[in-house]
Amino acid sequence: MKCNFIRKTIFNSLISALFLSTFSASIAQEAKIDSLKQLLAETADDSNRAEILIKLGSLVDKYDPEKSINYSLEALELFSKQNDIRGRARTLNKIGYNHWQLGKFLETINYY
Repeated sequence: MKCNFIRKTIFNSLISALFLSTFSASIAQEAKIDSLKQLLAETADDSNRAEILIKLGSLVDKYDPEKSINYSLEALELFSKQNDIRGRARTLNKIGYNHWQLGKFLETINYY
């Protein structure tokens, strides 16, 4: 009896700790996203804007690949205007990955 109580207590404690750590990570990520959005609004330089957009896309791609694609397409346009080949390559790779996440495999091929 006492052993079962201890197991249940430990199990409940572990579940609670897992929930709290996930919740705090989510709040921290939202804070980063808000911070980057603010920085984006204040930044005029296209090169810096493109880098911020890539970071935003990376932060949201796990739970909203469509939004990540939108950020990445905007970054791609900026990198293209600057003839930044490496920036374009990173962005195209990201867009391809996001299409793969969505199961749009034919579209994925266009970006890799």
